[in-house]
Amino acid sequence: MRRLLILALAAGSVALAQPRKAPLRPHGGRGPAPNFSALDRLNRMPPRQRERFLDRLPPERRQEVERRLREFNDLPPGEREALRQRFERFQQLPPERQDEARRVFRRFSELPEDRRRAIQNEIDGMNQLTPDERRKRAESAEFRDKFSPQERRLMREMWETFRTPPAPPGGPPIIEQ
Repeated sequence: MRRLLILALAAGSVALAQPRKAPLRPHGGRGPAPNFSALDRLNRMPPRQRERFLDRLPPERRQEVERRLREFNDLPPGEREALRQRFERFQQLPPERQDEARRVFRRFSELPEDRRRAIQNEIDGMNQLTPDERRKRAESAEFRDKFSPQERRLMREMWETFRTPPAPPGGPPIIEQ
Protein backbone atom coordinates (compact mmCIF):
# COMPACT_ATOMS: atom_id res chain seq x y z
CA MET A 1 0.00 0.00 0.00
CA ARG A 2 2.91 2.34 0.70
CA ARG A 3 3.98 2.08 -2.95
CA LEU A 4 0.53 3.33 -3.99
CA LEU A 5 1.04 6.30 -1.69
CA ILE A 6 4.39 7.00 -3.32
CA LEU A 7 2.81 6.91 -6.77
CA ALA A 8 0.01 9.20 -5.60
CA LEU A 9 2.50 11.61 -4.04
CA ALA A 10 4.54 11.63 -7.24
CA ALA A 11 1.47 12.37 -9.33
CA GLY A 12 0.39 15.07 -6.90
CA SER A 13 3.85 16.56 -6.80
CA VAL A 14 3.71 17.07 -10.55
CA ALA A 15 0.56 19.14 -10.12
CA LEU A 16 2.21 21.23 -7.39
CA ALA A 17 5.43 21.87 -9.26
CA GLN A 18 5.57 25.22 -10.96
CA PRO A 19 8.57 26.52 -12.88
CA ARG A 20 10.10 29.48 -11.07
CA LYS A 21 12.33 32.29 -12.19
CA ALA A 22 15.60 32.15 -10.30
CA PRO A 23 14.57 29.44 -7.83
CA LEU A 24 15.95 29.43 -4.31
CA ARG A 25 18.83 27.10 -3.62
CA PRO A 26 18.69 24.89 -0.51
CA HIS A 27 21.31 27.00 1.29
CA GLY A 28 19.97 30.38 0.21
CA GLY A 29 20.82 32.55 -2.74
CA ARG A 30 19.36 32.30 -6.22
CA GLY A 31 20.19 30.26 -9.26
CA PRO A 32 19.48 26.79 -10.53
CA ALA A 33 18.01 24.58 -7.84
CA PRO A 34 18.14 20.80 -7.68
CA ASN A 35 15.22 19.15 -9.46
CA PHE A 36 13.35 17.87 -6.38
CA SER A 37 9.63 17.52 -6.01
CA ALA A 38 7.50 20.48 -5.00
CA LEU A 39 6.87 18.79 -1.66
CA ASP A 40 10.57 18.60 -0.99
CA ARG A 41 10.91 22.23 -2.03
CA LEU A 42 8.16 23.17 0.43
CA ASN A 43 10.01 21.28 3.17
CA ARG A 44 13.17 23.26 2.49
CA MET A 45 11.39 26.62 2.72
CA PRO A 46 11.72 28.63 5.90
CA PRO A 47 8.46 28.38 7.90
CA ARG A 48 7.35 31.95 7.09
CA GLN A 49 7.93 31.51 3.38
CA ARG A 50 6.05 28.18 3.38
CA GLU A 51 3.17 29.81 5.29
CA ARG A 52 2.99 32.67 2.73
CA PHE A 53 2.93 30.14 -0.09
CA LEU A 54 0.18 28.11 1.56
CA ASP A 55 -1.83 31.25 2.39
CA ARG A 56 -2.14 32.01 -1.34
CA LEU A 57 -3.85 28.69 -2.04
CA PRO A 58 -7.62 28.17 -1.94
CA PRO A 59 -8.62 26.49 1.36
CA GLU A 60 -9.35 23.07 -0.19
CA ARG A 61 -6.08 23.08 -2.13
CA ARG A 62 -4.16 24.19 0.95
CA GLN A 63 -5.59 21.28 2.97
CA GLU A 64 -4.63 18.86 0.19
CA VAL A 65 -1.08 20.24 -0.01
CA GLU A 66 -0.68 20.11 3.78
CA ARG A 67 -1.98 16.53 3.84
CA ARG A 68 0.46 15.48 1.12
CA LEU A 69 3.27 17.28 2.90
CA ARG A 70 2.52 15.37 6.13
CA GLU A 71 2.38 12.06 4.22
CA PHE A 72 5.64 12.89 2.45
CA ASN A 73 7.34 13.73 5.75
CA ASP A 74 6.03 10.51 7.32
CA LEU A 75 7.77 8.39 4.67
CA PRO A 76 11.01 6.70 5.70
CA PRO A 77 14.08 8.49 4.26
CA GLY A 78 14.69 5.72 1.72
CA GLU A 79 11.17 6.02 0.34
CA ARG A 80 11.43 9.82 0.17
CA GLU A 81 14.63 9.42 -1.83
CA ALA A 82 12.96 6.88 -4.12
CA LEU A 83 10.12 9.37 -4.65
CA ARG A 84 12.63 12.10 -5.52
CA GLN A 85 14.29 9.82 -8.05
CA ARG A 86 10.95 8.86 -9.61
CA PHE A 87 9.97 12.50 -9.83
CA GLU A 88 13.25 13.39 -11.50
CA ARG A 89 12.80 10.55 -14.00
CA PHE A 90 9.23 11.69 -14.61
CA GLN A 91 10.42 15.28 -15.25
CA GLN A 92 12.89 13.96 -17.84
CA LEU A 93 10.15 12.23 -19.84
CA PRO A 94 8.89 13.97 -22.96
CA PRO A 95 5.52 15.71 -22.39
CA GLU A 96 3.58 13.01 -24.24
CA ARG A 97 5.04 10.28 -21.98
CA GLN A 98 4.22 12.39 -18.90
CA ASP A 99 0.63 12.66 -20.13
CA GLU A 100 0.50 8.90 -20.65
CA ALA A 101 1.85 8.29 -17.14
CA ARG A 102 -0.89 10.54 -15.72
CA ARG A 103 -3.58 8.71 -17.72
CA VAL A 104 -2.34 5.29 -16.56
CA PHE A 105 -2.21 6.41 -12.95
CA ARG A 106 -5.70 7.94 -13.18
CA ARG A 107 -7.12 4.66 -14.57
CA PHE A 108 -5.36 2.71 -11.84
CA SER A 109 -6.69 5.10 -9.17
CA GLU A 110 -10.25 4.61 -10.41
CA LEU A 111 -10.16 0.86 -9.69
CA PRO A 112 -11.72 -0.45 -6.47
CA GLU A 113 -9.19 -0.60 -3.66
CA ASP A 114 -9.11 -4.41 -3.56
CA ARG A 115 -8.23 -4.57 -7.28
CA ARG A 116 -5.57 -1.84 -6.91
CA ARG A 117 -4.04 -3.78 -4.03
CA ALA A 118 -4.10 -7.06 -6.02
CA ILE A 119 -2.48 -5.42 -9.04
CA GLN A 120 0.15 -3.62 -6.96
CA ASN A 121 0.98 -6.81 -5.07
CA GLU A 122 1.32 -8.72 -8.34
CA ILE A 123 3.60 -6.08 -9.85
CA ASP A 124 5.70 -6.00 -6.67
CA GLY A 125 5.99 -9.78 -6.78
CA MET A 126 6.87 -9.83 -10.47
CA ASN A 127 9.58 -7.25 -9.89
CA GLN A 128 11.33 -9.85 -7.73
CA LEU A 129 11.34 -12.44 -10.53
CA THR A 130 13.75 -12.96 -13.39
CA PRO A 131 12.45 -12.01 -16.85
CA ASP A 132 11.85 -15.68 -17.67
CA GLU A 133 9.97 -16.26 -14.41
CA ARG A 134 7.84 -13.15 -15.04
CA ARG A 135 6.99 -14.33 -18.53
CA LYS A 136 5.95 -17.76 -17.20
CA ARG A 137 3.90 -16.14 -14.43
CA ALA A 138 2.13 -13.84 -16.91
CA GLU A 139 1.30 -16.79 -19.16
CA SER A 140 -0.06 -18.96 -16.33
CA ALA A 141 -3.72 -19.88 -16.02
CA GLU A 142 -3.66 -18.63 -12.42
CA PHE A 143 -2.59 -15.16 -13.61
CA ARG A 144 -5.20 -15.06 -16.38
CA ASP A 145 -7.91 -16.21 -13.96
CA LYS A 146 -6.92 -13.68 -11.32
CA PHE A 147 -6.88 -10.61 -13.60
CA SER A 148 -9.28 -9.45 -16.29
CA PRO A 149 -7.96 -8.57 -19.76
CA GLN A 150 -8.37 -4.86 -18.87
CA GLU A 151 -6.41 -5.32 -15.64
CA ARG A 152 -3.64 -7.19 -17.47
CA ARG A 153 -3.47 -4.40 -20.05
CA LEU A 154 -3.33 -1.80 -17.26
CA MET A 155 -0.58 -3.77 -15.52
CA ARG A 156 1.43 -3.84 -18.73
CA GLU A 157 1.02 -0.08 -19.15
CA MET A 158 1.96 0.50 -15.50
CA TRP A 159 5.02 -1.67 -15.90
CA GLU A 160 6.09 0.25 -19.00
CA THR A 161 5.37 3.63 -17.44
CA PHE A 162 6.46 3.29 -13.81
CA ARG A 163 9.14 0.61 -13.82
CA THR A 164 12.30 1.49 -11.97
CA PRO A 165 14.81 -0.71 -13.78
CA PRO A 166 14.86 -0.80 -17.58
CA ALA A 167 12.52 -3.34 -19.13
CA PRO A 168 14.07 -6.60 -20.25
CA PRO A 169 14.62 -6.99 -24.01
CA GLY A 170 11.33 -7.69 -25.70
CA GLY A 171 9.37 -5.49 -23.30
CA PRO A 172 7.38 -6.21 -20.18
CA PRO A 173 6.23 -9.78 -19.69
CA ILE A 174 2.62 -9.04 -18.77
CA ILE A 175 0.29 -10.24 -21.51
CA GLU A 176 -2.52 -8.05 -22.78
CA GLN A 177 -5.20 -10.61 -23.55
